[in-house]
Amino acid sequence: MKKPVLCAVLSLALCLPSPALAAEETGFSDVSGADWFAPYVEVCTQEGLLNGVGDGRFDPQGQVTMGQVIVMSARVFWQANGGSGPLPQGGTAEELARSCIGKGAEEYLPFLTKCFERYQGGYVWDGLYYLYLHAREQRGGGDLPDFHLCDPADPATRQAFFTTLGFAAQGLELEAINEVDGIPDLRGGYVSDLYRTGILSGVDEYGTFAAEQFLTRSEAAAALARIARPELRLRFTLTPTPMPQALAELEAPVKRLGGSFSFGTVDLEHGLNYRDDLVITDLEGNMILDYGQLGYERINGWYSRVGYAVLQRGEEYGLVFPSGKILFPWPSDDHSFLHSDGALLMPETDGSYTIYDNQGNVLSTIQGRTGLADGGEGLLLYTENGNQGTRWGYLNREGQVVIPAAYERAAVFSEGLAAVAERQSPDGDFGRPVFSRALWGYIDRSGQPVIPCQFERVGAFSEGLAEVQDDSGLWGYIDQTGETVIPCQFDYAAPFSNGLALVTVYGRDENGDFLESDTGWRVIKYGIIDRQGGWVAPPIYDMIEKFNSFSNGWAPFARMEGDTKVFGYLAPDGTEHLFDQFDHVNRSPELPLPFAHGYVPFYEGKKWGLMDADFQVVLPAQFQSLEVASGGQVLARYDGVYYLVELGER
Repeated sequence: MKKPVLCAVLSLALCLPSPALAAEETGFSDVSGADWFAPYVEVCTQEGLLNGVGDGRFDPQGQVTMGQVIVMSARVFWQANGGSGPLPQGGTAEELARSCIGKGAEEYLPFLTKCFERYQGGYVWDGLYYLYLHAREQRGGGDLPDFHLCDPADPATRQAFFTTLGFAAQGLELEAINEVDGIPDLRGGYVSDLYRTGILSGVDEYGTFAAEQFLTRSEAAAALARIARPELRLRFTLTPTPMPQALAELEAPVKRLGGSFSFGTVDLEHGLNYRDDLVITDLEGNMILDYGQLGYERINGWYSRVGYAVLQRGEEYGLVFPSGKILFPWPSDDHSFLHSDGALLMPETDGSYTIYDNQGNVLSTIQGRTGLADGGEGLLLYTENGNQGTRWGYLNREGQVVIPAAYERAAVFSEGLAAVAERQSPDGDFGRPVFSRALWGYIDRSGQPVIPCQFERVGAFSEGLAEVQDDSGLWGYIDQTGETVIPCQFDYAAPFSNGLALVTVYGRDENGDFLESDTGWRVIKYGIIDRQGGWVAPPIYDMIEKFNSFSNGWAPFARMEGDTKVFGYLAPDGTEHLFDQFDHVNRSPELPLPFAHGYVPFYEGKKWGLMDADFQVVLPAQFQSLEVASGGQVLARYDGVYYLVELGER
């Protein structure tokens, strides 16, 4: 680090117009030699990093403003990335909106225009312009404050100041001198870097960040002086925060994780954390890859739950697998998992297709085929265009034809049969043309018809039965010989699972008349039937979720009792368990959370708790967040610190 250059940068950063002291003066009437911040103030005045406020005062308890944060961070980033001299002059609000925000320019332009007027151009606007245009492009900046919504005179929180300082200081390559395992109430990866490099240690022995407290001038002086003078940086060992009693009392292994999981997506299945600062770590907080340094601007770890995360750079997207293998750019958003083994089908720019396994390794390449999609049971759907238009057939994974493209439509194989559609052309009368329509039937894996094409719509076979819709518009079920098992009588029918299926009917009142909503639509009611078509749960429910699996024996439901909406869980035998802890019902639709791996989170008093499948409370509602993964692993966040709890699957 080149101290003189950095000092020159910072001297411009935090010296907003005020009566300044001469550079050689270091004494202030409100700074005593016994004050903890005195040496930092001395360095700041000696190096011209931060001046006084006039009248011989430093005002150590005065507040740093957002305008100062903007200028400081932009200049530090400018110099850290090779710039020299003053920042480039910022352009207009419209230029910034077009260049930086792209397709969202129209939405953000009014905010930026007001921001330009508020800042009256000037060096604060120059700083904001540079920060948005270059800093966010280079490293994403997902944790940075929304500066365009701030007034430059607003006091800055510790979160705003230190997040921005940490972001701007990335290019300075500050040496990590502390091992930091967890920081209470930490928000954002950039701040944790300041702990590791000795710029920041928190407000107590645990390292509590106190994110929402306003930043004082003395605190700013300490941080700036530590950046300028390596000998002033703090070496410390934080005291681990006490484990919450609810976890300490568990008869299950509990492991405290690092504090780097804030604003990230944790993939417990693969033991990875996709942080918003473009870093992927393991559950110990050890960095695996820094995608920001590789030039990517954004990473979305949500998709990691199904096998990959999404990378973004400009208008291009790519994929990164748990192995760290990158497929970039991804040539199309037309991709699908092959559900039998999790392989990924990728269309290439030259018209070919590549099949990857779930680690990003190539399984096969298919040339000269179009319309490829998952065909189920190890097969692929494909299309051919001819005199009869587009026709569908089936390939194997090597691209060889298994069933020629002879069908109007085709669906995935399930239990050895696949639904296909053929266009029917009934005779017209009196010479008038009759529009043909496609009806559905089923074929086997050799392409031989098993059930003639006679249905309006169909589903895949599950547990020996498939849902079909006849020309009445109602749904019922057939077996694999085409025999009707449950006559068509439902408005909607879902596949069977564990001997049960969800169906819907139009609700009726006591007179048998259809119920209508306030908007005039008929009211749909949900129920559950068995394989004989008998009601296990009558059609009185406004919604039932997870009906196919009855996860851990229970399906979330909602129904009305008079004018009151009742929530609960439904058992496979139709038994209800009512549950009223739903101040978190803001989901769409409004339902309790489904069980997963033997447990379900619940929300009470603005905190999360956990119940088992017997509705016994395993963890009381004391946590900021809870996530359950396979094997009964639970990621619990308490006071900003994450814990991995091994409850075991039930």
